[in-house]
Amino acid sequence: MRCEMPGNFACGIHRAVLEQNGNNNPRRPHDAPPAPTRTVDGTHVRRRNWAGEPTLLLGEDARGYDELLAQVSRVLVPRDVIEDMWIRDVVDLAWDVLRLRRLKASLLRVRAREALYEVIEPLDADAFDLARGWFARDAAAVSRVERALQSAGLSVDAVMAATLRQEIEEIERIEAMIANAENRRGTALSEIERHRASFAEKLRGTLHQVENSDGQGAPIVPQPPAEQEAI
Repeated sequence: MRCEMPGNFACGIHRAVLEQNGNNNPRRPHDAPPAPTRTVDGTHVRRRNWAGEPTLLLGEDARGYDELLAQVSRVLVPRDVIEDMWIRDVVDLAWDVLRLRRLKASLLRVRAREALYEVIEPLDADAFDLARGWFARDAAAVSRVERALQSAGLSVDAVMAATLRQEIEEIERIEAMIANAENRRGTALSEIERHRASFAEKLRGTLHQVENSDGQGAPIVPQPPAEQEAI
């Protein structure tokens, strides 16, 4: 069975069955092995050989990346290798945005000790030791810091505000990196839309020519982008 036109439900089901059975593109003995696969919540995730493993930092979970890749792929449904690459870009950039937001919050938490010392130094003679104990989450130190802040009509928000003031340049750099990643992600999504719109427009134009031709020298109807193949 050969599917000539896009959007054909029967053809889509046929291809899905063939792929599930491993018969969609039989490999010759010299072909490269298929890309590694993982199952995420019942969703089959295929990592292309050419894409390699995702670049994760210490503490990041590959399963979380695969979940994001599976969800984005379910929504966008890549139709060819070009869209497959753009979707990988979208997922990588979305992952970068999430990562940078976590790192920004972590930076503020790590630098809060110095800011706390600055805030409570006028309120307590043991400000340095209190700041160290508070950062280590010592219960007695945390309680004493809270009382000192309350005595001045302050809260932990004052500490975080002082932290932000101290780290504002670094935070601005991180925010710029987040904005850049978001813009690039939007560009990748736009490229997918333009790619699909371009093919649809060519197909409509060709069909219009066919419908209005006299039957002589009718143009060939362009085929949809080829099904993805593991490279």
